[in-house]
Amino acid sequence: MRKNTYRYTLFGIGFGFCFPVLAILLDILVFNKLALTWQNIQAIHWANPLHFIIDTAPFFLGLAFGIAGSFLDKLTITNQSLEKIVDKRTKELKYANLELLQSEEDLRESRRKLQAIIDSTSDANFLVGNDYKIISFNKTAESLSKIFYHKTVQLDDNFWDYVMPEAEDYFREIFAAALQGEIMIRETQIRFPNEANLWLNLEFHPVRDENQKITAVSVNATDISQRKAAELHVANQNRELRQIAWLQSHEMRRLVANVIGLISLLEKEILSPDNQEIIFFLEKEIKSLDAVIHKIVKSINETEI
Repeated sequence: MRKNTYRYTLFGIGFGFCFPVLAILLDILVFNKLALTWQNIQAIHWANPLHFIIDTAPFFLGLAFGIAGSFLDKLTITNQSLEKIVDKRTKELKYANLELLQSEEDLRESRRKLQAIIDSTSDANFLVGNDYKIISFNKTAESLSKIFYHKTVQLDDNFWDYVMPEAEDYFREIFAAALQGEIMIRETQIRFPNEANLWLNLEFHPVRDENQKITAVSVNATDISQRKAAELHVANQNRELRQIAWLQSHEMRRLVANVIGLISLLEKEILSPDNQEIIFFLEKEIKSLDAVIHKIVKSINETEI
């Protein structure tokens, strides 16, 4: 593409011709008062060699303007290349920006879904930074804070404001272990200001950033009071069953053994045949009862509810 080179060269040649033509006209017509003929043109050239130098003006000016045009062509080509690069980069940035916007929207949607999942659970969940400031919390945590502490939890609140003073040392010990990378799971009983005495399953999970550095701790508290009450009820049942087993193994078997012993003392030979038959069946049933008691005691001792 040499459009400017050709145009500038022609312009330089044309402009250069003006100099020898003007010099010849002035020298012949004005300075020497001669007729404009070919012989007079040749004569003034030999009389004044400067005309030969002036005659080269179209060549040198054409060359100079051609070089300028060539630089302009190169500049135009460079400018067009830059425009293409800029246009390409603009399109790439546009697409990248669209992808970034879509990624941000996907991230926001993922966060909304995750928050919805966290809010749907009955567990209280806090995300606490290593400076003990609350980064996030779910609706259950917010609701329980109002019930037990009579205040609304806010972001950047101090986490220890939502822990009972008598349990703070215990919580700090678990929290410190989680900051060291351990997953801590504990069951503990806590008495709250409204006299509620709850059993809680506490889970402290370390949270890492993209560089695997621990920056926060996820604290999850599950109310297990009903489960603990059921376990206590079962424990009481087991205790009562063991008591029953003890009575069966000691009191009832003692009575059965006494009956068997008394039957063995009877002089069956002096009894009538009918009474002997009754005693036979009585002894048989007593032994069957003793076997059943043995079986019940063994079953209770081997069974854990």
